[in-house]
Amino acid sequence: MREQKNHLTTKILSNQLKEAFFLAFLEAKKNDNKSISSKLLLYAILKTNGSIASRNINNTYNCIPVFSNRINKILNKCEYEFKNNNKIILKNDDLGFNFTRPVRRLLFLIIRSIKGRDFKIITTLHVFNYLVRNKSLKKWLRECLKES
Repeated sequence: MREQKNHLTTKILSNQLKEAFFLAFLEAKKNDNKSISSKLLLYAILKTNGSIASRNINNTYNCIPVFSNRINKILNKCEYEFKNNNKIILKNDDLGFNFTRPVRRLLFLIIRSIKGRDFKIITTLHVFNYLVRNKSLKKWLRECLKES
């Protein structure tokens, strides 16, 4: 008799995505912000895995292949905005860190989309593709690419 192996895994996030979340939490703590926004998550993904991000942005926005300098400009603009814009105020300071509503929706959509598929691990590529297609972030990225 053949033994059936259980292929289900309890791991839901890839190691790179865990690293990106950790970096996002560190940046939020450094800038005295209690919530992880979509820009902060995009910043962390670009910081941890710039090569995948550059290829996807090139494909999405039809940019010039020499893009590493532009990613650095996007990262610099993100850092500048994080330092200058701390407008999100929580009602209760005891909550600790949390995600903004768009990021929670994004993660929920990704979890629902992988439910029926063979793979059960969310990667940085999944999150990055959803982030790049977010309306407000898409508009902000286009402005960044026009400036650079």
